[in-house]
This record gives sequence, structure tokens and C-alpha cells, in this order.
Amino acid sequence: LDKSLDGAVDVIGSMELSAKMLAKNKINLNEISYNSAMGLIKQVIDMGVLLTEVYLDTVVDPEKY
Repeated sequence: LDKSLDGAVDVIGSMELSAKMLAKNKINLNEISYNSAMGLIKQVIDMGVLLTEVYLDTVVDPEKY
């Protein structure tokens, strides 16, 4: 097993998505996705991991990330 590879996920349930998208101060799906991705990256960096590449399944144009 290659110890230089790993993965992480941030599962956002349908109830949470609905609540954020229907709240008084709405958060759209693109922003929720972006915040999730950046949160995962920050979490890994905070663990002291030397992060050299990230592969994301983005909701919008990957260049925005």
C-alpha cells in the first residue's frame, strides 16, 4: 500500500443542504461545495501533511477553486 496516498470526505446530508439553501441567509450549492473542499484541505494541512496535489469533484468550473 502506498502511504503517500490517502483520501478524505465531507458528507453533507440532504437535511443540512436544504437548511442552508432555504435559510434566511441562504448559502448556494456552489458555496457549500467550495467551503467543504477548503475545509478538508485546511484539516489535512493542520494535521501537518505536506499536501502536493488535490483531486476534487467540483460543482462548478474547477478553475474557481
